[in-house]
Parts: sequence; structure tokens; C-alpha cells
Amino acid sequence: WASVGVSTNSLQVLEQFYLLCDGRSVSTSNGTVTTTNVTAVQSLTDSFATMNGSSLTYTPPTGTTEITYEYKTIIAENNSNQRVLYSWYLDIDGATILESRTTLMNATGGYAHDLSLKYNFRINTGGSNDATTGDRAGLTSMTIKTMIRRWSSSYAAKIHFLQYYSGVSAISVVRRPYVGITAIGSLS
Repeated sequence: WASVGVSTNSLQVLEQFYLLCDGRSVSTSNGTVTTTNVTAVQSLTDSFATMNGSSLTYTPPTGTTEITYEYKTIIAENNSNQRVLYSWYLDIDGATILESRTTLMNATGGYAHDLSLKYNFRINTGGSNDATTGDRAGLTSMTIKTMIRRWSSSYAAKIHFLQYYSGVSAISVVRRPYVGITAIGSLS
């Protein structure tokens, strides 16, 4: 009988978590990551601000070559006759990641929508950090967060808010976001 071997050189998921932003923690290979406890609706303004719950401080495990960052929440119009027009970008250690910049609009109505953000960048590339792509030079601790703003007051919107759900009457529910990381690389 031949023994079955596992290749340590092929790419694989080294570490992965996707957490509700209620203050819970996860133990990773390089320490504990704790989410923000999101307990309130966040209104968008005309300036970029951190999306509550989106910020993580994370150190990838040895062998990591790629990171996928994910964040999911809900975005709603302030009232039923407004359109939603907003922009967001990924921020890593205070740098705007240019390739992540996005503007989205809902001009056809609909009160609320899921907002799912996912961005991938390379790790341990050598040289220096790249603010265009988000690629990181080394395996160091980093703070990753999502920044958001509305286009103008004519497009007033809020996140983490569910108002119409039961079909009986308007309710006001804070719906917490989720945030996560997938570290991809090889064990060798």
C-alpha cells in the first residue's frame, strides 16, 4: 500500500473566519481578532466614514500569499421616495486602495438592499505596500476597513437598518453586519 501525501506547496485556505459584528472574537494563528459590537443604525454623510463593524486588525499566518476581505450589511433609503447613491473603498492601514473604489446607485426604488463587499489582495510580495491594489510587502499586522459616503443629501441613506419586514407595519430593526477574512497560501 502506498501512503497518500499532502502537498504543502499547493495553494490552500490557511485560515478563515466570517463573524457577526456583535463583539465576538476568534482565535487565529497570530492572536485574537475581535469584531465591533454594532448596536445602532449608521447614517451616511457627505464625507467618507468607517462602516461600523468593518474594521479588523489582522496578522496573516506564515505562508499567506493572498487575503480576501469580506463585509456584508444592509443599506436603506432614509425614506421611500429617495434613491440610494453611495461610494465606498477599502482602507488598509490608512491608505485608500484605489482599485477598490466603487459607486453604486439604486434609482428604481426599493427601500433596502444587501451590500456585500469582497476584495482580494496579495501578501508578502516584497518591495513596498501598493496603495493601488492593496498588495502588502510583508506578513505584518494590518488594519483593514471599509469607508463609505453618500453622494449628497439628496441621496440620504443609512446602513445596518431594516424597516419594512413583517408586512404589517413599519418596524425599526438594527441588522448587524458580518466581517471576515480568508488567508490563502501554502504550508511550506
